[in-house]
Amino acid sequence: MLLEDEIRGAQVATAYQIVARLRPEWLQGRGRVSVRDPTAGAVVVYLNGMRQGGARALDVIVAETVLEMEYLNGQEATTRFGTGHGGGVILVRLR
Repeated sequence: MLLEDEIRGAQVATAYQIVARLRPEWLQGRGRVSVRDPTAGAVVVYLNGMRQGGARALDVIVAETVLEMEYLNGQEATTRFGTGHGGGVILVRLR
């Protein structure tokens, strides 16, 4: 989990840059895990509980607005959100 103090200390412009600097392993998907869905192993971003898309969705979130971020691995994400989350989830909560 990334909390507000650590996020502010990163001194970057976007949520993607926060993750890339402080928790780059969160951006590593599991690779191709499905023949039918080539994106099934990619990380999924949720902003205040709403699905936003892949990791690049973090590029449009201004770092100053982020209160906290949390990563759920594929198993935890699938349990919580259902199929299609095998690559994990990054949960972003804004102020």
